[in-house]
Amino acid sequence: MNAKDVTLVKKQAHALVTSALEKEQTWPVYEEVDALVKIFKETNLQDVLTSDLIPKSEKIAYVRKLRQSEFHDLNQLMEVFISEDKLPLLLPVFEEVLLEISQTTHVFNIELTTAVPFSLEQKERLREFVEGRFAIQTREIIETIDETLIAGFVVSVNNQIIDTSIRHQLQELKNKL
Repeated sequence: MNAKDVTLVKKQAHALVTSALEKEQTWPVYEEVDALVKIFKETNLQDVLTSDLIPKSEKIAYVRKLRQSEFHDLNQLMEVFISEDKLPLLLPVFEEVLLEISQTTHVFNIELTTAVPFSLEQKERLREFVEGRFAIQTREIIETIDETLIAGFVVSVNNQIIDTSIRHQLQELKNKL
């Protein structure tokens, strides 16, 4: 993305978040935008929207199928990006909306990567630790299993990382040698 696109993404995301806050629709908008981001990632829609091989009419049709929000401003945003031929910027705008809502409300998702699944008790202790350490509230814990960590876990929240994995410790040892 060039500087002009970054500015556009931030401006449009901020406008949507501001509107949601003013209308007291912050969390419904968050839920809808989060669902859209998941659709983009699960279906590789971003690859479709950036492809030169797929006709513009098909790209527009895909986006219009997504444009079913109860929140008028979100539908309008998608329509503006269609008319201005900026479809590849939709995902960055959606991700920026989620980030701005989290930063505004201090409510974040905890991304937990671990070699083996955490129990509910372990997740609750992790939630309490992270909330205290970063002075935030937690929306949800998103757990991903990655056996290459060997043991331990990696926590990512608000662009901060805690890495207690054996893989990380071995890498640090290797770097010291």
